[in-house]
Amino acid sequence: MTDLRSKLSNALIDCEACLITVLNRKQEIVWFNESMEKEFGELSGFQGRKCYEAFAGDTQPHSGCAVHTALRTGHLERAVERLGGKPHLVLAIPIDEDHIAEVIIEIPEKEHSL
Repeated sequence: MTDLRSKLSNALIDCEACLITVLNRKQEIVWFNESMEKEFGELSGFQGRKCYEAFAGDTQPHSGCAVHTALRTGHLERAVERLGGKPHLVLAIPIDEDHIAEVIIEIPEKEHSL
């Protein structure tokens, strides 16, 4: 089962449909997967920056930010947000007391309107 768990972890991290960022408690970017770089280009300069500053140019988290809420509650949070004009499912998944994973998956317009 450990081998299967490891394979699943790798498959999710490498999944092109899953844009994954790991943030610390200060909402600073610690790590991102290759799919994030494919979507946004070179991101090495984003490490250590607050996610809302790096990606949105904002000075604070936006209202309803799933990551901000999950950091406060310690529980999985979900949101649907428009990114680049397209709807996306955002999952904020606590990893431990100091880190959270933000997983972003595009929702095709057809499915979003159901």
